[in-house]
Amino acid sequence: MSNKKMYLIAYYYMRPKHQRVRTNVSGWIKDKDNVTWDEQIALSTKLKDRDISSAKVILNLTEKKVFMNSWTGDRDFDSLFDHYYKHYKKDLHPVVEQLGYFTDPITEIVTEEIRVVETPGTLIKQNETISTQ
Repeated sequence: MSNKKMYLIAYYYMRPKHQRVRTNVSGWIKDKDNVTWDEQIALSTKLKDRDISSAKVILNLTEKKVFMNSWTGDRDFDSLFDHYYKHYKKDLHPVVEQLGYFTDPITEIVTEEIRVVETPGTLIKQNETISTQ
C-alpha cells in the first residue's frame, strides 16, 4: 500500500420497495414504506469530485478518520467501519490486512484446574494460557 491513502466510499441509491409502489402518483417517494435503499461501496486511493458530491459516507482507512458522513454527523470511524466490515469483509479484509489493523481483538483464555494429561507426543500443563485470534 506504500504511502498512498486508502478510502472506503459508500454510495446509497433509493428505489421503490416493491413493484406495487405506484411511482406515477405524486409524493410516492415521501412515504418511507414505499422506498428502500441500496448500498454500494468502493475502495480507492484517490477521491474524485464526483465521489465527494454523490457519496454519503467516505472513510479514510489509512488515517482511521471519517472524511465525510452525510447520514448522521455523530457516527465515529469505528462504528461506521464495523458496519461495512461486517457486510463486506471479503472485500475489505485484504486492504485492512495490508494497512496493519484488524477488527477482531486477540483474546486470552486462561484455563483453570486442568489435570495434566499425557497423550502420545503432547502434554497439557495446569493453568496454561492459550492465545487465540
